[in-house]
Amino acid sequence: MTTEKEAMKNKTTAGILALTLGIFGVHRFYLRQPFLGIVYIFLPPISAILGFIDGILLLTMDQDDFGAKYNRDRAYRRTPKKERKASRRTQSRVKPRHRVDATSSPTTNHDRTERAKRKVEFKKLHAQGQKYFKDYQFDKAEESYLKALRIAPDHPKLLYDLACLYSMKEEATKGFEYLELAFHKGFKDIDDIDTNPTLAYLRIQDEFLDFAKAGYKRTSIKSIEHGVELLEQLRQLDILKSRGLLTELEFEEERKKLIR
Repeated sequence: MTTEKEAMKNKTTAGILALTLGIFGVHRFYLRQPFLGIVYIFLPPISAILGFIDGILLLTMDQDDFGAKYNRDRAYRRTPKKERKASRRTQSRVKPRHRVDATSSPTTNHDRTERAKRKVEFKKLHAQGQKYFKDYQFDKAEESYLKALRIAPDHPKLLYDLACLYSMKEEATKGFEYLELAFHKGFKDIDDIDTNPTLAYLRIQDEFLDFAKAGYKRTSIKSIEHGVELLEQLRQLDILKSRGLLTELEFEEERKKLIR
């Protein structure tokens, strides 16, 4: 029987496979990306170079980023819960400062300084993500938003911005996920949800009406594992197009085949 631990993908293994067998796309099959693996097989000269690049990127990738990307359904969803627990522990230490206790002053000052630093960093990353989003640099916007999310996982406006981002990237599963989180963490501007042009892709989905009627909760979602794999395949198609390996026409034809 395969355990959850055994099912998780290893960053080093993926990197070594990319460096040694990247020309055959073995690392893509290992990372549950069969479509890309097949693409690599039929592009021998180019796939050798891509495999080498993928190997370097995988080996130098941050472990948390790798887990969020390739072990999302097993590891990524646990992080916010741990952070919330850590946050509650920190808050429980800080709360006594409301009592008159001179001995608590040094700790309180330190905590206040750390919170101020994190607040400044969060605002910087959030603003940076919004700027990239306005410039249609969606990958850079996603990177900045996710870094900000590590600092404030329950920030309703940030969660809403992520929903808008994934809607623009036509990643419906992620879009609905973050829109649901945003609404239930405090974002209540229904008019904006109903009219914001960046959410148009989510609103045209068949499940949106049921989603809205249920109080912005997902009532029926296709297999998460299949959805994550599909989203990754679409993202990789975009990478191939940006590298000049696929024409705009070829990209559109492949994208239609995947989302059909």
